Amino acid sequence: MKWHHRMAIIAIIVALVHGMMGLLSEGVIRTGISQKPAKSEETAYGTKIFRENCVQCHPRGGNLINPAKTLKGSEKLTDFNTFLSYIRNTKGMMPSFSSGQISDEEAMALYHYIISAQDFN
Repeated sequence: MKWHHRMAIIAIIVALVHGMMGLLSEGVIRTGISQKPAKSEETAYGTKIFRENCVQCHPRGGNLINPAKTLKGSEKLTDFNTFLSYIRNTKGMMPSFSSGQISDEEAMALYHYIISAQDFN
């Protein structure tokens, strides 16, 4: 009987650790902003934000100022936190966007639009 109880406790601990690892890898437990794949409404909202703030310099995902630095493949898009930090504190020709100009939620929609866009609008 002693082994039965010990094995049950070990199984419960392993299950809890496994569950926590799954949640962490899916972006559920983060800084309060999910990094899960975007829903279609979020992507549509991201399209609107892109058209209002980005398309002037980044038509079709390119870069009018520096054609070598297109959006696709940019290291600034490796994850949402990198993207958010970059748009808040840019250097060079690109203007920074404060949270008053683009909220964190809007930035998330914009991020999802950019990383999922096949053809930029």
